Amino acid sequence: MISENARPDAKEPRRGGDSAGFFKGREILGEEITAAIHVVSLRVSLYETTRVERRRNLVTSDTGYHNVARKGTRKALLLAALAVVSAACTSTIASDSALGADDPASSSEPTPGTAAQTVVPTSPSLDITIDRVSDGDSVRASSSEGDLEIRLIGINAPEADECFGDRAADVLDGLLSGADVQLHPWPPELDDFGRELGFLVADGQFVNLALIEAGAAVARAQSDHGFVSEFEDAESQATDSQIGLWAPDACGEATGAQVEIVDAEADAPGNDQENPNGEWIEIENTGESDASLSGWSLRDESTRHRYDFPDVTIRPGQQIRIFTGCGSDAPDSGELFWCSPEPPVWNNGGDTAFLLDPNGTFVATRAVGG
Repeated sequence: MISENARPDAKEPRRGGDSAGFFKGREILGEEITAAIHVVSLRVSLYETTRVERRRNLVTSDTGYHNVARKGTRKALLLAALAVVSAACTSTIASDSALGADDPASSSEPTPGTAAQTVVPTSPSLDITIDRVSDGDSVRASSSEGDLEIRLIGINAPEADECFGDRAADVLDGLLSGADVQLHPWPPELDDFGRELGFLVADGQFVNLALIEAGAAVARAQSDHGFVSEFEDAESQATDSQIGLWAPDACGEATGAQVEIVDAEADAPGNDQENPNGEWIEIENTGESDASLSGWSLRDESTRHRYDFPDVTIRPGQQIRIFTGCGSDAPDSGELFWCSPEPPVWNNGGDTAFLLDPNGTFVATRAVGG
């Protein structure tokens, strides 16, 4: 999962001094151009660029930051980088593969299905040796190009201190332990923390996809890599099978409350930053008894944004709308206000809303935007 704070021990990966190395593209571009590209496609925090009215947000590198304007010189720089280092991925489509086990996480260890063994990246790769699994979606490794810190793209795994975080890291460790591992860098850039972005293949198994199949990671709805449909299909089957972090008792005894996300508006009328209450998520108590939301939370894919519910109870059949902006809570009238310090929350181009119980277990999810 995306770490919103740079780790104290994070360091810039070392590059080989020879321009013929695997990361030749960045050396050809030079530090000045590379830095400019980072400003465009990586260091695109919520307010570094001027938002184009009603323009769809883009997340290009799974850093969780919103790239809200991409025009002129910025676009040219990005295209230049992509021309130098091509990382297009193709896939062999798996047919009718069964994903995962039927048992919930509490009764069996999450295991990947078969798609990760038949769908693999074919882009240029670099042999690496895994030195340490940092969490469920990032590792430290060594290679002929030097030491690398790698962030697996297209997915988010829970942080170590979150529900299922330790187990997600264990699943990743199990996939990589003792295996021959290749890194397929994509796109040709580093993220804000100096980490390589890319896919891992271990003994012929597509690790990013295997984590989703095992219910150990969430597929990012807003990605621009070549395996979006495979990732989404794997997540759908993992959630339907209630395995891994999708199990009702993944992180403790299920609450029994029946609360669903029933509606959403990700694209506020006008300028999203100027109209944060124009985007909202609506939930409903679909059960037959009152549901206390004390200790519950609502979050987006990146976990950069998280809303903690106040001590409110919703009646059977009652709907409550959570607005991104500020206002006076009126639960009886069906209104709660996030008052997010960094609006907008929901990506217009695609996002997922997650409703979590006090244990951190996913109770409901809904695709928004896109």
